[in-house]
Amino acid sequence: MSTALRPAGFRQPSVFRAVEGALEAVARRRRLAVLLIGLLPIAVRVAQLPWAPAPEPVQHDEFSYLLAADTFASGRLTNPPHALPWHFEAFHIIQRPTYASKYPPAQGLILALGQYLTGQPFAGVLVSVGLMCGAICWMLQGWVSPGWALLGGFLGAAKYSIHHYWIDSYWGGAMAGLGGALVLGALPRLLRRPRPGAGIVLGLGLAMLANSRPYEGLLLCFPIAVVLGRVYFKDSKPVKASDVRKACIPVIVILVITTGLSAFYNYRVTGKPLTTPYTVHERAYMPVPPFLWQHLPPFPDYHNPTMRKFGLQLVEAFNQQRSWHSVGRRLLEIWELPHGLDFSEEIRENPAVIWFPLNAAGLLAALWMLRSRRMRVATICFALVTAGMLATSWYLEHYSAPIAALRILLWVEFLRLLAAQRHVPLAVWIGRCVPVAVAAYLAIYLVRTPLRIPSITGIQIDRPRITAELERLPGKQLVIVRYQRNHDPNIEWVYNRADIDGAKIVWARYLTPPENLALLQYYSGRTVWLLDPDRVPVRPIPFR
Repeated sequence: MSTALRPAGFRQPSVFRAVEGALEAVARRRRLAVLLIGLLPIAVRVAQLPWAPAPEPVQHDEFSYLLAADTFASGRLTNPPHALPWHFEAFHIIQRPTYASKYPPAQGLILALGQYLTGQPFAGVLVSVGLMCGAICWMLQGWVSPGWALLGGFLGAAKYSIHHYWIDSYWGGAMAGLGGALVLGALPRLLRRPRPGAGIVLGLGLAMLANSRPYEGLLLCFPIAVVLGRVYFKDSKPVKASDVRKACIPVIVILVITTGLSAFYNYRVTGKPLTTPYTVHERAYMPVPPFLWQHLPPFPDYHNPTMRKFGLQLVEAFNQQRSWHSVGRRLLEIWELPHGLDFSEEIRENPAVIWFPLNAAGLLAALWMLRSRRMRVATICFALVTAGMLATSWYLEHYSAPIAALRILLWVEFLRLLAAQRHVPLAVWIGRCVPVAVAAYLAIYLVRTPLRIPSITGIQIDRPRITAELERLPGKQLVIVRYQRNHDPNIEWVYNRADIDGAKIVWARYLTPPENLALLQYYSGRTVWLLDPDRVPVRPIPFR
């Protein structure tokens, strides 16, 4: 991949010379390299569609993002509140003052783009992952040579296209990963040759982070702001402060526009420019604080037992997180290192763990990068975001999406360190075997039935099946969902389209008899079904 992989005095097979020569030619054409890396995860996932079609939403978060997508695709920023909101309460969704998703709009917008253009939000997922992987390759081109950037882009594209939930669900971190890659790619370009184009890219990256993962994005941008601020106010060889100021004008303009649009969005959804939908939801439904050091707030007054049960589970999980053992486990999760005794079981639960050798090697590279002035800021960004996530109440892989490109940079730096050991042929061979092994794994993955992300049992099969059956019936349908006392609140059925009353199928909660009567009167023209998901077989019956 790079001439550094061919140390003096080390004989290499002609096959490697030919392949590396061809890839070097591609890498030198930087735009072509970015395009190819961006198309790779899309092509891999599209090739699987015959046996692995577009995923069905499973997690609570996915339905919330799909609600945002349906809202935006309909040409609205939010939806009017329903007359009977307690029948339609759902996790991560607010009912008052408007009916909307609690999440920042970036993920919903890309899903809405896919839904609007193709009728399938999953198309937006593919586009977002492709853009992120292409941006990672572009970002690496600013930090390392083109050959190493192409290699890192390939590793990133393989990571996020091999049974990864970012490309096989609706709640991944591709938009935040795209924003982080743009910010990190603009930094070395501004420091090396300040131009307004790099400032525009930096501003767009900041806007994406602010509207996807604002907390982690802020932590990532703090060291970058310090570095740029030093140059902005003081000349630093070989960069002039005046050139950096000119290049940063687009950043300021984009941030002002983003702030205004965000305030307008908040105003339409919550009625207040400075109050986000996320804040409204946390006040109404969340029984735990966002950070581990905070005290538990008053327990919410839930209107149905399922959400109350889920709230109690959150409180129990929060109390378990407040221990040094849990913090250590969280640290291993952030680094994507094994933290259990049964490695095979851990792979089934979190397939990203298969990359743990490179993640462990990347940590060693991070220690070396601290010695390099050019690379030091990247390591500091990675460490600061990691420390910030250790303080939060929860962690999932997409929380660390803003530093996804940094993770790949650490991998590349480790491989560069191996290639630099010119008098240790074994090190060169190890570095050469990594991309070969990843390419072989990707090829095997494409010709066999792919490993699927573990999903909640039952809902992935039954809800789409029942929905399809009801869609074929004439007229509009109302499904009243009644749970048993032992129902698992992680398996939720009550989710609806943006236009609840206009949907063919309306899913509602079973509440008290007077409230159920009001629901029946409100939807008097619909066929009414009663569904008990805790009884086998799961099937709707006429409501009497």
